[in-house]
Amino acid sequence: MGWKNVREHYGIGHIVKVVDGTVHIGSQHVGSLVTVTPEGHAEVNRTFSGSADLVRYRELIDADPALFRDLMARPDVFSASVPVYTWSDGEIVEKACERFGWPNVTHDGELMYDNSFFLDRREALRHAIEDAKATREAHERIVLEKRRDLADREAMLERAFKHEMLLRMDAMSATPPVR
Repeated sequence: MGWKNVREHYGIGHIVKVVDGTVHIGSQHVGSLVTVTPEGHAEVNRTFSGSADLVRYRELIDADPALFRDLMARPDVFSASVPVYTWSDGEIVEKACERFGWPNVTHDGELMYDNSFFLDRREALRHAIEDAKATREAHERIVLEKRRDLADREAMLERAFKHEMLLRMDAMSATPPVR
């Protein structure tokens, strides 16, 4: 993956993670202080553009995008491969990490959150089921609300159409005003 190579080479003291191929350098409070495209273009979050560390990361990466790409292409070397479990798209996924828990990152660059990464597959499965159930219930509530809103709007539309027709009928039968 290469994210660890990048962190070590540039001396990045912040959290480094990878999301959809983009490297994010962040903190415990802000996940994307600096983003780096796969091509090696770094951009500092405007809110934090005065940070010397963040500007240094951007300058180092932007100075040699080919080096960044090379570091990302090289396999990372890890001192340990602890199996961890999470879920995605209705399946339990096994990943590996050097050190378990937040704010550590899996070998493939995913930041581990305490409520979505587990050392035990059964525990991950239990949480995944709870999460899927909560997600389903939230969508059910939203769909029900939208159906109620739609029913209300259909009733309003029907009343508006009825009122329009009554007024048109009145207009057709009305005696023209005397001038």
